[in-house]
Amino acid sequence: MAAFGKPGTHAAYQVPLAREIKTSLNVPVIAVGRLEDPILANAVIGNEDADLVAIGRGMLRNPYWTLEAAASLKKEMTVPKQYTSGF
Repeated sequence: MAAFGKPGTHAAYQVPLAREIKTSLNVPVIAVGRLEDPILANAVIGNEDADLVAIGRGMLRNPYWTLEAAASLKKEMTVPKQYTSGF
C-alpha cells in the first residue's frame, strides 16, 4: 500500500538515501520511510544501513508497536514494573 497512492513510497524507500549519507559523511543516521515491519526495521539496523529507524505511522497506529515488534523478533524485553499489571 503506497502512502496516499504516490509512486515510489514502497516499504523502506528512503533506506538507500540513509545508507548513502551514513557512508559518505560517516555520521549516525536515522532511516525513515514505511519501516513498520519489524523484520525490515531490524534488517536496516543489522545491515548497518542506518543507526536508528523511525517508525512514525506504525507507532501512531499502535503505541505498543515496540513491544509487539520485540515479541515477533523473539527479543528479550522488560516491561517497567508500573506496567506489569497490563501485561
